[in-house]
Amino acid sequence: MLKQNPKVSIIVPVYNVEKYFPRCLDSLLNQTLKDIEIICVEDCSTDNSRFVLKEYEQRDSRVKVLYNKVNSGLATTRNNGLKVVRSDYIMFCDSDDYYDQSMCLRLYTAMNTYNCEMAICGTNVIYADKSGLPYKESDKKYYLIKYDGLVKATDNVILNTDVSAWNKIYKRKIVEENSITFPEGLLFEDAYFYFCYVLFCKNIFFIKDKFHNYVRRENGIMSDLIEKKISRRAIEHLYIAEKIYDFLISKNIFEDTKELFFKIFKRFFWFAFNHSQQQERIYVTKECESFLKKNGLTFIEQEMEYIFKKIYSKQNKFYPVKRFFINLLCDLIPHKTKRKNLRKKLLKKI
Repeated sequence: MLKQNPKVSIIVPVYNVEKYFPRCLDSLLNQTLKDIEIICVEDCSTDNSRFVLKEYEQRDSRVKVLYNKVNSGLATTRNNGLKVVRSDYIMFCDSDDYYDQSMCLRLYTAMNTYNCEMAICGTNVIYADKSGLPYKESDKKYYLIKYDGLVKATDNVILNTDVSAWNKIYKRKIVEENSITFPEGLLFEDAYFYFCYVLFCKNIFFIKDKFHNYVRRENGIMSDLIEKKISRRAIEHLYIAEKIYDFLISKNIFEDTKELFFKIFKRFFWFAFNHSQQQERIYVTKECESFLKKNGLTFIEQEMEYIFKKIYSKQNKFYPVKRFFINLLCDLIPHKTKRKNLRKKLLKKI
C-alpha cells in the first residue's frame, strides 16, 4: 500500500515509446527503495504507449498517469509532472532510459545523510544503434563523474558537471520556492533547469557508480543537432543563456553570480555558433551582441569584442579569396616553420 507521502517522486515523460517503455517502468518499480511514486505524463502519443501505461497503472498503485491535452513537448510534459509531486525529493527518467535497482535508494540516502542540495550518480551510455558510436568518446568525457563524495558547489564544480536532468535528485523545496521549471518551446531545457537549480546548492554529493542508463538512439535531439539535421535550432542554446540571465535578475542574485554567468554565457554562445550552419553564424553573433547591449552587460561585451571582430572578418565574403592567396603565397616559402608562422600571421589580419 502506497504511503501518503512517498520518499521520492520520479517524473517520466512519455511519447511514442511503446517499444522501450516497459523496460523503463520495470526498472522503476523494481527499485530497492519501494516508497516512491512514478508520475508518467503522456504527451499524446500516436503509438500504443498509453495502453502500456494503463496496464502498469492498474498493476501498481505507485504509477500515476497524467495526460496532456495536446502534444506539448518535453519541457511542458515535465512541468506538468512537477505540479503534482508529493514527496520531498524529485527525480526524472526519460521513458527510453532505465535505472539500476539501487539508484533511488543511493541518491535518496546521500541527500538525507549529508544534508546536501543535490546528489548525482554516473551514467552508462548505451548505443542502441550504430548512429551513436561517433559520439562515444565525447559521451565518455561529458558524463564522467569528476568528483567523489560531498563537494562544495563552486563555480568549477558546477561547470564541470553534466547538465542532464535524469542522473540527479533534487529537493522539491528548492524547486518550488524558486519557481524553477523547464523552459517551454526551447531545446536544451535540461541546461536551464540545472543552472537555475544548482545556484541554490551549497553542497553536492557525487557517486561514481553508473546507476543511470542512458539509451542513445538514432533521431535523438543531440544526435540530430551534431549531424546538422536541426542545426537551425542551435541558437536556442543562446536563448537558454538569456533565460538564465532573466532568472538571475528576477531572483536578485545576478551580482553574486555574474562571473559564473559570464562563463556559462560564453560556453552557450560557442555551442550555438559551432553547431549552426555557416550562413547562420553571423545571425547568432548579432543576437549575442544585441542581448549584451540591451541588458547593459558591458563587462561581457568588452571581453567578447575581439571574438566578434574575428567572426565578422572570417564571415566576410572576401575571406575565402584572401585565404586562398595567402596560402598560395606561403607555399612558395621552402622553410616549413617560417611558412607556417607567416600563414598564421597573415590569416590573423584578415
